[in-house]
Amino acid sequence: MTHGIIDDNGETVEIMTVGKLLKDRLNNQILEEQYNKFYKPMIEYDFTEYNYEYIVRRVIEKKRP
Repeated sequence: MTHGIIDDNGETVEIMTVGKLLKDRLNNQILEEQYNKFYKPMIEYDFTEYNYEYIVRRVIEKKRP
C-alpha cells in the first residue's frame, strides 16, 4: 500500500491510499477453478489472470470542536 496527501487546505487534509494484491500468496489453480464454475458459464470467456487494485480517498478535519 502507498499513502499520499492529495490536498491540505488548512481545515481538512485529503489522503489517498492505493493498494495492490500480492499474487504470490494466491493459488492460481483454485482461482481458475472458481472462475470456471461461477463466471465462465455467464461470461463465456476463459480465465487469464486475477488482479485486484483499490483506491481509498478520505477527508480528515484538522480542527475538532
